[in-house]
Amino acid sequence: MRAPSSLYLTTIGDGIARLRTEQARSLAQASSGRRINQLADDPQGSARATELRAQVASLTASAAAAVHGRSALDAADQSLGAMQDILAAAEQMGGEGASNFLTPSSRAAIAAAIRGQSDALLAEANKSIEGYTIFSGAQTGAAPFTRAADGSFVYAGDATVRRLDLGGEDVALNVPGDAVLAGSVNAGTALETLAQAVAANDVAGVAAALQQVEAARAQVDGGRTTVGLATAHLERAVSSLQDSQLGLTASLSAVEDADVVQVATDLSRLQVFLDAAMGAAAKSPQRTLFDLLA
Repeated sequence: MRAPSSLYLTTIGDGIARLRTEQARSLAQASSGRRINQLADDPQGSARATELRAQVASLTASAAAAVHGRSALDAADQSLGAMQDILAAAEQMGGEGASNFLTPSSRAAIAAAIRGQSDALLAEANKSIEGYTIFSGAQTGAAPFTRAADGSFVYAGDATVRRLDLGGEDVALNVPGDAVLAGSVNAGTALETLAQAVAANDVAGVAAALQQVEAARAQVDGGRTTVGLATAHLERAVSSLQDSQLGLTASLSAVEDADVVQVATDLSRLQVFLDAAMGAAAKSPQRTLFDLLA
């Protein structure tokens, strides 16, 4: 029988090299769990995977920003709730002070207590979270409210509503303080007027001042409603964001993840082919197996 030709041996060697390349690729897939481990594995698929990863990263960053946004809204809601309680307590004190049976010292004590509620309201309005004040609009570096000599609250912030883009959803993250405490009714003025009327035993003045305090509380109620609506909007946007993340992650998996069963089948098949090719090459009298593998 005639010995294999040089061309025949070269063909066997080339086949072994290709099989070993395919085997290395399958081993990489088995190790990483990914079908695409380098650009050469699938240039088009690799480009698509890169695009999908960028989109997932963008949504992940938005989700992280949403966490901070939710913290801001929760802090605003908590402070506004405290303001409601403070103004309700002041109203109750004013009602108790509208009595001709109180002594001057009792009326003075109630007036002082009302001013204490004003102090508490001012402190709540100037609260901050994560280094920025809650009710100052975009002017987050300093306390938004101070008290003037007449007891009124002076607003140093602005009317900016900070917003967050969550996958195309424009979500509000704050309510400016002027609309809450220094809008059509100045809460500081209302409380100081109430305190003065109680101290002076001015029953009519107390009644008028209580109406202003009630109007101030309605402003706070409106601010809290706004925050509640913004929180609900944020939750809907985050839910949509999570759905998009799941969809993109599934698409990325479909593009680059390996089919582990298929990879195992391929490895087994390749090993059979390699064994057969190397067995055929080993029988050649013209070149050694080492030559073919070099």
